[in-house]
Amino acid sequence: MSEGSPRPGRGSIVWALTLFENEAPFRVVAPTDVRGSHRSVASPTAATRRHRGVEVAVGVKVRPVLLLQDRPLGRLPDLVALKLARIGKLPSSARARIVAQRSPLFWFLGRDPTRYGLRQEAAVDVASIVRIHPSAISGRPVAVLDDDVMAEVGERVARVLDLDLSALVRREASAILQDGLGDRL
Repeated sequence: MSEGSPRPGRGSIVWALTLFENEAPFRVVAPTDVRGSHRSVASPTAATRRHRGVEVAVGVKVRPVLLLQDRPLGRLPDLVALKLARIGKLPSSARARIVAQRSPLFWFLGRDPTRYGLRQEAAVDVASIVRIHPSAISGRPVAVLDDDVMAEVGERVARVLDLDLSALVRREASAILQDGLGDRL
């Protein structure tokens, strides 16, 4: 993201540099005694015990992502995002489920991809969580999803990743009741 640009936040669709390859074979570029292609992570892992670190080359690509948060506490500079997936190359049955919002793994963005700064129909891949550093974001948001859609996406993320939010829900419900807001619900 260029300096001086406002930081995109929750619900923003942005183009960002994201990790593309994170699987074997691993291409180690330093230190020299480990340099080369490795079919498993064993050699690079052993090398980290002998050296301060091992540099592994990975593929990246610029792709659209949906930012899940604003980072209001500012503890980490990175933002959490979900990748967007083009659905045009999927089998017609999978595409139909996604378009009808019947796939728990995807949130369909709609029939007009230009509304989201895209050229092809796409869906939010709710299982594709990535961290994005602000410096890896290219320009301003191309679209911003509203709070209702973000609530639906967040619910799908919690379900797909099988997150146990029961303690959080209990605490929040208790706080609402203690504040006397229970009568207003």
